[in-house]
Amino acid sequence: TYGLPHIPVINTKLLFDHFRDSKVGCYMDPAFASEALFFEPALDRNYYYSDPGRPRSSGKKTLLFYARPTAARRNLFEIGLVALRQAVASGAIDKESWEVRAMGEKLQPVALGNGVVLEPLPWLSFDAYTERVRTADLLLSLMLAPHPSYPPLEMAASGKLVVTNSFSVKTADRMRAFSPNIIVAEPNAQSIAAALENAVGRLNCSLTSYDPSGAVALPSSWDESFGEVVPALLRK
Repeated sequence: TYGLPHIPVINTKLLFDHFRDSKVGCYMDPAFASEALFFEPALDRNYYYSDPGRPRSSGKKTLLFYARPTAARRNLFEIGLVALRQAVASGAIDKESWEVRAMGEKLQPVALGNGVVLEPLPWLSFDAYTERVRTADLLLSLMLAPHPSYPPLEMAASGKLVVTNSFSVKTADRMRAFSPNIIVAEPNAQSIAAALENAVGRLNCSLTSYDPSGAVALPSSWDESFGEVVPALLRK
């Protein structure tokens, strides 16, 4: 597909860098790669913002797991599940202090050990989804791809911690440049479990995220996001 003639308009510089560095298809030609267009996605701050004063409905901390076992294998459901079970087995996540919720796809409850259960959320409207993100304490969101994925950016913008994985140019340093709230592990269960235990341990000690303000190095409107791309595309 990428060997066919096309005008590239790429979602994030991370993904552009992956195409350029991997020299996929037309991107083997440095001239073609140099003319590719890319943009950074916008995060609407009317929906993703820090809301530290909001009380918890259950009294427990909430871990959200972006779980899509059949709709998108790239989201590494099985690896995330093993990592969660390891974090429960270590005692970092316990049933008295934490509730663990799955979102993204309809699935059955999954036992994680020691009485902790991964409970699925129903399909949510956009408003309900963004409220869930803002009011959770920690997100586990994995994707075996060079794109940063939206949920980690949304969670970081809400002033909360998120554990995700590295892939290609999607390194810890590159993701930290968006927000220090993004914790990046290698895409294997042991590394992800260690990152979860680190994040959960911080929250268990009543520490905040690394940046509770939710500042992210991304546009806050799509007009800003496409401000340079659309005029350049019209000139093609």
